[in-house]
Amino acid sequence: MTGWLSAPYVRGLVAGAYDHEYTVTGTAEWTYARRDVRLPEHGWKLHVSSRAGDLAELAAVLVPYLLEARHDFKLAAGTSVLATMNQGWEHPATVGKAFTIYPEPGRVRELGLALAGLLRGRAGPRVLSDRRVAPDAPVYYRYGPFVNQWFAGERGVMAVQIPGPDGARFGAIAGLHYRQPDWVTDPFGHDTAAPELLGGRYVVDGGIMRSAHGDVFRGRDTVTGGRVVIKQARAYVGDAGDGADARTRLRNERRVLGALDGVGGVPRFVDHFAHGADEFLVSTDVGAENLQTRILTTGALGLSPAFGRLARDLARLVRALHDRDVIMRDVTPRNVVGAGLVDFGISALHGLHPRGGTHGFAPSRQMRGEPARPEDDAHALGMTLAFAATGLVPVIVETEDGLSAARMRSSLTALFGREAGFLHDLISGDGPVALAALRALTTAPIKTSTSGYGRRPCPDVPALRRHVLRIIRAEAPRRVLDAPVSAYASFDATIYTGSAGLGLELLHHGVPELVGDLLGHAVRARERPPGLYLGSTGTLLFRARMGDPVAADRPFDDADPHDDIISGIAGCGIGHLLRGDTASARTCVDALLTAGPMRLSVTGTPTASTEPAFSYSHGTAGVLDLLLEYVAATGDPAVRHEARHRADLLALTAADLIVRARRPGAVPLAVSWCQGLSGIGRALLHADSVFGDARYPDLALAAAEVCTEWVPRMQNPGQCCGLAGVGTYLIDCARHTGDVRWLDAAHDVARQLLRRSHGPDDAPRFVDLDRQDAPLSWSSGYTGILTFLRRLDDPAAPDLLS
Repeated sequence: MTGWLSAPYVRGLVAGAYDHEYTVTGTAEWTYARRDVRLPEHGWKLHVSSRAGDLAELAAVLVPYLLEARHDFKLAAGTSVLATMNQGWEHPATVGKAFTIYPEPGRVRELGLALAGLLRGRAGPRVLSDRRVAPDAPVYYRYGPFVNQWFAGERGVMAVQIPGPDGARFGAIAGLHYRQPDWVTDPFGHDTAAPELLGGRYVVDGGIMRSAHGDVFRGRDTVTGGRVVIKQARAYVGDAGDGADARTRLRNERRVLGALDGVGGVPRFVDHFAHGADEFLVSTDVGAENLQTRILTTGALGLSPAFGRLARDLARLVRALHDRDVIMRDVTPRNVVGAGLVDFGISALHGLHPRGGTHGFAPSRQMRGEPARPEDDAHALGMTLAFAATGLVPVIVETEDGLSAARMRSSLTALFGREAGFLHDLISGDGPVALAALRALTTAPIKTSTSGYGRRPCPDVPALRRHVLRIIRAEAPRRVLDAPVSAYASFDATIYTGSAGLGLELLHHGVPELVGDLLGHAVRARERPPGLYLGSTGTLLFRARMGDPVAADRPFDDADPHDDIISGIAGCGIGHLLRGDTASARTCVDALLTAGPMRLSVTGTPTASTEPAFSYSHGTAGVLDLLLEYVAATGDPAVRHEARHRADLLALTAADLIVRARRPGAVPLAVSWCQGLSGIGRALLHADSVFGDARYPDLALAAAEVCTEWVPRMQNPGQCCGLAGVGTYLIDCARHTGDVRWLDAAHDVARQLLRRSHGPDDAPRFVDLDRQDAPLSWSSGYTGILTFLRRLDDPAAPDLLS
């Protein structure tokens, strides 16, 4: 029943008979039926699973029963909402949860068994976060929050938790496997043991991927001894209303693998069996590491000989598929293993295939559901090879046809000029040109081409600034000020992700009413431990600048002391100096100088191009920044001596990291504000301001040179780990030296932001508002981008905290 809505139906049943007991409310996702009865904040809750097409029929059975039995519940707002949920792409833990029922504690087992009896024989997707009450009914249960409760976890990071006895806490967010607190007893007494063999013969010894559609395992065939990959397809998941679910794609993959038998680089079919309603496909194991993992962990290949070999091998394989009348339709880095291809679930054989594709890699026509053509694979291969060469993931959200390819072509030109012409041809959107490039790639060395695009003009920075400000002003009320009480945004008043960072930036933009509303949000925010970016110190700084001074209760978090700038002692000290509280800052400085070994909040493992222990956000560079700030404010000779010593040590590390950031295997994080050269360079510029030692600016500017080289290969737009943070640092270099070339480099950052935009150039979209947790934040969202654009528009303007 496409288009059926639950709210009118539930309201109709409640009216007259139950309206003195129940209140019915609705959102875009859910219809709620609640009584004026106080339920616990957490406990056992029940879920009833359903296919989207069966929702109205299920509601006709279940809603009257729940109303008569006096239970609070919610159900999907309609069939289209449930169909989207059951696709499993956005929020896999919600798959199947057509109904959520909140029974009173003493009625859980009784209700669960009664519902299992009432709904016996009905079908629905498996609810992965829950256990099943009975094997023949779509009724599930888990222990979780009835209303989200947020608690400050380690290092002040907030999480949804359930408090237990003796201070215990249980992370309560639903995942893709069942969990329960240690202190509760399963009301249905189920055994957690799992079968040792799948299909009676396959030993699972590792997981490859876990998803709502089904898990993928690596294992061994006990009959032949061979290594195998076992792919599960869960019943009813991924059904978009056409009756095709994950099992349809699994059956299609079996059909395609049969047609490709003997083609090198393709898994060989081994087995296909059912276990209950789910199905499993077994194929040979062609390798462990896919191209996506390889590039993201060891760096882009550029147009190296290794890249050339990969390009030719994959082009030959794609053409071999086409010779068997197979169109892959999912050539992506995740599906490239070695020089082979895996995952043929949506492939076309003789023109027949399920719908689907991978956003960004598949051409727009495929995502619209048009018939499969060989040039679709040429396009996807081009996007995959472009990722391998640049490390840039294609723009995922297309607001107009061909946008992902256009953005990638622009990035290829910025990095390689005409040398990447063959990649331009593959993703040109011209079928004959793409197929010609595919054929040429199989038979001849990679050649340059006249294809491509010239250098983009400098963007209109004031217009970009106004555009981003309009987005923030339009979205802040819904996403921050009026966020539901159970949402993190409703009480997040930090600089890093919340209203303090947003408010501090908007103080520069003449929007007093919105800034005043953000102050109210910050005042109402839940108490957090001290911390500059992720704690109460930053919130108090915003309030003080708004004329609402509040004394901090502690100079730093003595219950969980650590040294860093994000949420530790160094950040607290800087916050106190910015508020004029030198005494509290001195307490922080003393704690740092007498603590002994560094107490880092993130003890990340060093990589080929990063050293977390020396980073700005989590390591010594941030601590040095406080010492320098304190010396500038007080002139204290002992602190000055210690700061000079630490600056010299940081300089040695910086010299090494500058070299390492240019080596193969380096990743974009190497030049970031948080863990890379932008943050370290900032501290070195500060050291030059205090000590006047030429070594420090020389290293800082050498770091800036590396940053400019990395800009065309960066895709994260934010301040913390991305482009805005690098651009802000380049502006600092311009201010420190008076050299306009650093402003030119900062304008290149603005160009790269446009290359990564998923909106048109006259209305760019730098952040996906619906896919990112904090899309308006300073750290990774629009506020941080606005900080960069404001300073690029006026390089003399102060940074966020200055």
